Amino acid sequence: MTMNKTSVANCLGCSCIVLLVLSCVVGVFMRNSRQRESLGDAAKLYDAGQHDEAVEKYKESFAAAGTEKSPILKRIVAHELI
Repeated sequence: MTMNKTSVANCLGCSCIVLLVLSCVVGVFMRNSRQRESLGDAAKLYDAGQHDEAVEKYKESFAAAGTEKSPILKRIVAHELI
């Protein structure tokens, strides 16, 4: 079976779309990984009494907090009300 120019163009187009989607998935994974790491850093700062710095990190990484959003939000709100 031979491939004509249209088939080759379709294969190249599909390959480009797959690469684009894969790049997006990897980018999102890396971003979330960095945000989770930042949340860990924020917790250490908060425990060390450096609430200003911790709250800034919490705000930047809140989207990646998952099931920890409630306690993090409490820390942010408590800090902002002081």
